[in-house]
Amino acid sequence: MTEQMLRREDVGFRLAEISLADPAGRYAQVLDLLREVGDAPAAVLVRPAAADSGVEVLAASGYTPEIVDAIASSDFVVKDPAYQAILGDPDRPLRCWRDLEFDYASTDLARDLLLPAGFHGGVSVRLEDSAGGYRGDLHMSTEDRSFPTDAAMDLMRRSGPILAALCGDRPPPRIAGPGAPGDGRSLLVRPDGSVDPLADGCAASAPDPELVGLARMLAGRVGAVGRSLRRMQRWRGADGTPRSVSTDVVPGGTLVTIRDEPLPHRLTWRELEVLTLLTAGLPNFSIARRLELSERTVAHCVERIFAKLDVAARAEAAATAERDGLTLVDVG
Repeated sequence: MTEQMLRREDVGFRLAEISLADPAGRYAQVLDLLREVGDAPAAVLVRPAAADSGVEVLAASGYTPEIVDAIASSDFVVKDPAYQAILGDPDRPLRCWRDLEFDYASTDLARDLLLPAGFHGGVSVRLEDSAGGYRGDLHMSTEDRSFPTDAAMDLMRRSGPILAALCGDRPPPRIAGPGAPGDGRSLLVRPDGSVDPLADGCAASAPDPELVGLARMLAGRVGAVGRSLRRMQRWRGADGTPRSVSTDVVPGGTLVTIRDEPLPHRLTWRELEVLTLLTAGLPNFSIARRLELSERTVAHCVERIFAKLDVAARAEAAATAERDGLTLVDVG
């Protein structure tokens, strides 16, 4: 029996012992063991929260509170490129910095929080039970980009089912129903046109066909122009509910996130229509013709928009509209 096999056996026995320990302390013991295996000074273990969305932190060590909050935020699983790489390839439930198709050091989390804290490498592990149900995540950071080693990565992969069981048997979070405050629906549109609904990184129930159609349309436009930056716009479906719609290019395709959200700045829907055409560079007479309004009505509408946005010129209004996602999705 090789030294590596002995180490695997030892880790398995220690995890089994920890699983029988008092729940109040076993998560910290798990982190201590895995940090030792991966030579990682910092780690955090999370699982689905009892509420309908988000995650709860079971144990954290070595990270600043800001880093823990960022990893445990509801946005992490749908915006972090490494986690999206995991979701895009279910057969590889863990990724470290060096086996990604991009430089993780250039991401927002790494640039703003991890690198300043001295972390130059790391690994994320998605924990699933034997039926493929999401049970939690393990994130670890290292000071050396070459860690965790390949052997340590293999150990963590093999330990995944035990870690998933330790995270408990709560069901995965689901996307809230239509009309719920802050309701969000994340749809991953893959290059082949298939759409996977996500709820905080988990598979979710099938969304409304209208949302699927919207997501496919937006993903097609993103692909056509090669846009790689995040963009937010506004949209109102058949039920009349105002929503924000954001698109992000991620390793698995195009992520479209739709949220029920009132219009900001006290804008009306008509003012948003005018602002959208103004941002596109149309003069008042063209806006009036497109919306079948009088030029006088459009002029008054532009004045109200300027007052609500606290701007003095069309260029300022257009810049604010792009920054705050105040243009309408053109579904024509």
